[in-house]
Amino acid sequence: MNRPDETTRIAGQPDLAQLFAQYMRRQVVAAAQGIGDDRTPGEIALHEAVPAQPADPRFAWEGAVAALGYLPVEARSAPPPSPLAWQPLITSLEPRFAVPFAAGNFPQMLRDLQPLLQSRKLGSLRPAPSSPPQAAPLVDGKGFMAEPADAVSLLLAAGLLRLTRHFDRADKLLKRAQQRLPSQSQPTVINEQAALAWQRGQPEQAGDLWQDQPSLVPALFNLGMALLFLDRPAEARAPLHQAVAAIPQEDPWHHLGQMYLALAEMR
Repeated sequence: MNRPDETTRIAGQPDLAQLFAQYMRRQVVAAAQGIGDDRTPGEIALHEAVPAQPADPRFAWEGAVAALGYLPVEARSAPPPSPLAWQPLITSLEPRFAVPFAAGNFPQMLRDLQPLLQSRKLGSLRPAPSSPPQAAPLVDGKGFMAEPADAVSLLLAAGLLRLTRHFDRADKLLKRAQQRLPSQSQPTVINEQAALAWQRGQPEQAGDLWQDQPSLVPALFNLGMALLFLDRPAEARAPLHQAVAAIPQEDPWHHLGQMYLALAEMR
């Protein structure tokens, strides 16, 4: 079995550095098209060994709402624009490695590839069971969605509360969303509940919830991701293959899924 820090890869499987470079090139293209942030030219250097650039706010917001696009058509509504506090929030986030495909999360949260290559056990990179809340004007009484008006906004607000580790408040909003959405939309709510459990440091509970939603693309992605970071890479490959095949290639979640799949194939 290959060790995680070896560069050898499965034939036909792109290496992780290639995948990450492709992913970061998309950031550069986005900036060149006028949706970049205010950094000066030259700050992004794709040749750096450990890229750790802050995410482009608009590009990150597209990723943050992408999971809600898998709601049934009749349950969807247009997601709100990113709040003013979005950019300072994503700039302040520490890099994360085991990123669920869920509301509020975005692929650019993975900003450092080296720990994934160097860790003998990926389980060491899962969220810690006890993390203090992060100061977040995004979700305080005067901030983002203090009183969300519809179920999609509730799901998104819950995701942002989860992102900033306000777990109890996120749980309350998810329960409200569950009451408002029809039965065919419940897999999306369960995916969000599982993401909350994952971020709380309850990986087995999260995995069980994702296992029960096999028809939802984000849940397939998340089941594979969870198995990978539970150090069960052989079991992670099938759901990751299915998820990557179902997510459009232009979607950055597709590239993150490819990266996780490559890690699973290496082990």
